Amino acid sequence: MNKQQPPSDNDRFREWIDDNRDYLSASNDLAHAFARSFVIPRLQARLVAECDRIYDFHRVTDDTRATHYTSISTLVRMVGSHLRLYDTFHLNDPMEGKRFVEALQRKHAWLGEARSHAYIASFVLSDDGRDRSDKLTFWRTYGSDGKGCSVTLKRMPTPVYRVRYGEGAFEDAHCRIDPVLAALEPVLEMLNDDSQEARWLRHSLVTTIWRALGGIPYLYKDDAYTDEHECRVVVPAHTLSREDQRNIVIEPYPTKPNGKWRHYYKDDALAAEKIFDSDCTIVLGPAVRYRDNVAYCLERMLRDGQGYGANVVVSTIPYRSQNEHE
Repeated sequence: MNKQQPPSDNDRFREWIDDNRDYLSASNDLAHAFARSFVIPRLQARLVAECDRIYDFHRVTDDTRATHYTSISTLVRMVGSHLRLYDTFHLNDPMEGKRFVEALQRKHAWLGEARSHAYIASFVLSDDGRDRSDKLTFWRTYGSDGKGCSVTLKRMPTPVYRVRYGEGAFEDAHCRIDPVLAALEPVLEMLNDDSQEARWLRHSLVTTIWRALGGIPYLYKDDAYTDEHECRVVVPAHTLSREDQRNIVIEPYPTKPNGKWRHYYKDDALAAEKIFDSDCTIVLGPAVRYRDNVAYCLERMLRDGQGYGANVVVSTIPYRSQNEHE
């Protein structure tokens, strides 16, 4: 005889809404008051619990080395400052996070325009014993076509989350989120009048959902990216305190004063003194000119100028820039 499984938290949330349909189908005033005082707080708690489980599933729990590829000019700006976490609204790849979001929107059209917002920084994991601090693929894609550098940390000073790839990964996450959203359908049906209060409540429900999702859509990619072994530092925007918000920077690019602006967050957990310690190794790309000179000067700047213990080495791989003629 099969033992009956106890109801899940999502089952209990749906049952609670079903049990209270009388309040939602009563007068508009009572339905509005019930949604405002009870539904929205419970929704927030339920979503936060599910999102925490998703983050826990992605969290890198061992001391696997993580490598950040960047330009040398960005590395120099990090010295005495921070490794920057960039705003997800303006990433280089406009498709980042869209597949996750669009799948939710197809099932729940009432979600409207996506408003999840986070600050992220990307790293490459050496999670299978293979060193990825000096790899041709990453130099071409993320290392300024070999003219940049990689920064490898033996231990991350802040939580980092593994990117998952493929259809199965997307479905696993949606299986956690979908039941919560499906349970809200009757609530939205009851809040279908056009009063200002009803509009505000519908907006609050949707805003609560996007805020809770935060950076989760950016922890998933298609199968085509599997070889990247990517992980990310993710800071949902709504979790920042007023004190933290002082570390948000919005400014025009110094080299492009009339062009695009940039928007990033300086997380104190990724301050330079926590990155460039003796366990950090910086590799100069294979296309960097005067590499020995640059390596020497960078090491002096880090050690003598700032008291950091990071080691600077040069790439050992043969390399032909994509801009060179065959």
